[in-house]
Amino acid sequence: MSDKKPTPSPENSAANEVDVRCLVRPAWMTGNPECDWIEDSRHENGGYFNKCMQCKDDFIGHKRRLICRKCHYKNKAVWDAMSDKEKADWLENRDAEIKDYYRTNSKRCHGEAVDIRES
Repeated sequence: MSDKKPTPSPENSAANEVDVRCLVRPAWMTGNPECDWIEDSRHENGGYFNKCMQCKDDFIGHKRRLICRKCHYKNKAVWDAMSDKEKADWLENRDAEIKDYYRTNSKRCHGEAVDIRES
């Protein structure tokens, strides 16, 4: 056996190390390990147990992540396959839904601009 340390490379650099403690899945966790964001494990807030808003599977990742890794890349593939016109239409519909939500559900502003300093 050699006492030499491995040569630094992109494959074994500290930036690519994964904190194994964050990848231990408890027995109660359902879902597929492919849903975990292993890239988040080296960050302080990267080992949280989350539930995907899209597929409802449990996953491990940053505490502010809303969807699992598998759904993220599935959605990205769909978005990348869309034409520019389809993307523009989708964004326009999304904006209209958001405006409609705040117009109908907001008890405070009812679709009007409100100066938050008035509170």
